[in-house]
Amino acid sequence: MKESELNTLYKHLVILIISVFVIYSQCRSFDYLDWDDKKYLLQNSNLFNFSFDSIKQIFSLNSTPGEYLYIPLCYLSFMIEFCLFGAKPEISHAINVFFHLANVIMLYFFFRKLTGKDLPSLLATILFAIHPMQVESVAWVMSRKELLSTLFGLGSMLCFLHYCRKEEDGKRNARLMQLLAGTVVLFIAAILSKPSLLILPGVFLLIYLWEEKKLKAKETLLFLLFLPFVILAFVVNSGDYSAMGWQAKLHFSQYSGQLIYEITGRL
Repeated sequence: MKESELNTLYKHLVILIISVFVIYSQCRSFDYLDWDDKKYLLQNSNLFNFSFDSIKQIFSLNSTPGEYLYIPLCYLSFMIEFCLFGAKPEISHAINVFFHLANVIMLYFFFRKLTGKDLPSLLATILFAIHPMQVESVAWVMSRKELLSTLFGLGSMLCFLHYCRKEEDGKRNARLMQLLAGTVVLFIAAILSKPSLLILPGVFLLIYLWEEKKLKAKETLLFLLFLPFVILAFVVNSGDYSAMGWQAKLHFSQYSGQLIYEITGRL
């Protein structure tokens, strides 16, 4: 990378960091919310004892009463935090801001790698960083599941994009397999943080087609690699929703078409 390109990269990263902290640094003064934060975090005894039994409990189904999502990695992050620092709202909010910043930087690198254009990548990432829709995920402690799933999801997308580029160059070697393994592992981590990232294989397909590739039989087998994890996550998260009370169970067949329409419309 040329020195001028490095200077541009550093300037853009500084702009992104400043943008995030100007908007979200105030979150450190916020308290935990009565809605979810206290019920699922402060009153969750598993999160205050870092032990094999507690970790096993977190990864067990229905381990948290009233929790309708299987999000063990999210709870594991809170366990590590509470055992290291205690349950302090300023720490929880600071960690959420850090995760959001990490997502912003990773998204910038993804756009930059995908398009090869610096300024459009910066502008698109700033829009993501300061968009009002991000406030809930950053300022609400329990919404860390969105931040973590986005972090792992973006990492998986970056690995897959690098995989496509190296395959295009004909570099079929150990590095290629490492990128594919990274894609799968980070995808699994994403759905263990929040199952809404089940749509990632569809995003991988769009990335693959963006790279002007024609989907062949061997590539179809590649995407089938994700199918068992999608099915497993869907089954795990389609259990008892009765604890939600005022909310209805999500019917995949009813909303999948609308979801695809929204995603393609935004792209």
